Amino acid sequence: MDGIADSRSCSTRYLHDGRTAESADMRHLEKGAIVFIEGDRPRGVYLIREGRIKITTCTPEGRVLILGVAERGDTLGLSAVLTHSEYEASAEVIEPVIARFVPRETFLARLKRDPMAAVEAAEELGRRYRDAHLMMRSLASTDPVLIRLARLFLRWASNGNGLYQVDGVNGSAVAGLSDCVMQPKKNTPRPVWNPDEKQTHDFYADWQPVPDKGVYDNGFKTRWEMFIRHVVEGAPYKYTLIEGAKGVQLVENALQSWKERRFVDVPKLSV
Repeated sequence: MDGIADSRSCSTRYLHDGRTAESADMRHLEKGAIVFIEGDRPRGVYLIREGRIKITTCTPEGRVLILGVAERGDTLGLSAVLTHSEYEASAEVIEPVIARFVPRETFLARLKRDPMAAVEAAEELGRRYRDAHLMMRSLASTDPVLIRLARLFLRWASNGNGLYQVDGVNGSAVAGLSDCVMQPKKNTPRPVWNPDEKQTHDFYADWQPVPDKGVYDNGFKTRWEMFIRHVVEGAPYKYTLIEGAKGVQLVENALQSWKERRFVDVPKLSV
């Protein structure tokens, strides 16, 4: 499942070491470059050293869905190479990439002679299967829409630039720290890929900015004003020590969840 979002893993460092360097090809890919197309036969795997690659798939209705972003330490094409099947998704560079390309025969030969590398490949496929299961379970959930959206936000949040992307049946939206853009379903292009013709359509221009509905004051200034009123006037102030501790606890649990590749319960804190 090369298209599942959380395909990265620190434990695949063994696969990314220099033992395949003699047959590998170091590639430098610029933004917008297509690494492979859904349905292509796999030529090998890409071991990403720098940059970010967007993973997408196309629905039968022609809608392009973003499945995730591959980053440093990820292995692209693993599932297709091991199962002798076509790529299950497409991959496009969104930040300049340096990746080591290992031909399929070379990669499979290493797995046959190197038990540790074979175990890591099996563990990686297991993690991707689990992530796919969690994603499908979330989509089929009967929980309220806001709860499902919150889960999607947390799951698809970018580690590098703080962007959140949500794809729904009626459109998509990408939100950052100060801006938000959206693309309604009716405005989503349905291009037909032709290797013999240059693509001239500007897909970025199809995204529409979401207008601000208000003017927001400086957050630091507002918080200090609230604290001063609390000290001088006795006004309510909810940002107490226990609330700060909850924030630290959430970060620690998030890091633990990322490191162990599993959900982590957040216990209730009390004074």
